[in-house]
Amino acid sequence: VQQVNKRMKKIETYLASKYYTAPKVFGDIETADTIFVSYGANKHVIRAALSTPECARAAYIHFTHLYPLKKDEIRAILGHKARYVIVENSATAQLGKLIAQECGIDIQANIVRFDGRPIELADIMQFMRS
Repeated sequence: VQQVNKRMKKIETYLASKYYTAPKVFGDIETADTIFVSYGANKHVIRAALSTPECARAAYIHFTHLYPLKKDEIRAILGHKARYVIVENSATAQLGKLIAQECGIDIQANIVRFDGRPIELADIMQFMRS
């Protein structure tokens, strides 16, 4: 019991520390119709997509820390009326599952790629046109 309490204290300490950073928002999530949610190397291609006409009313939430999450903070960021889209290099959209598990927010739409290649601008454009 003592060891479990020690681990739980570490989570609280980490979330309150200078090392934890909130997800960064690119674009205007207040007016966006589509909001991409991702992490890691997809940042660059999603930011490039935001400058295209197809994504004129889109925004992007970039996670740098995936766990533990500040649940109330994440709920506030993901609380806008928009279509949320997970962009991820995995077959199962694991980030969406983590957000659902930890915050109770179910993100249905996703752009996933699991053939070992990076997500490309064309993948995002194809999704936006569909």
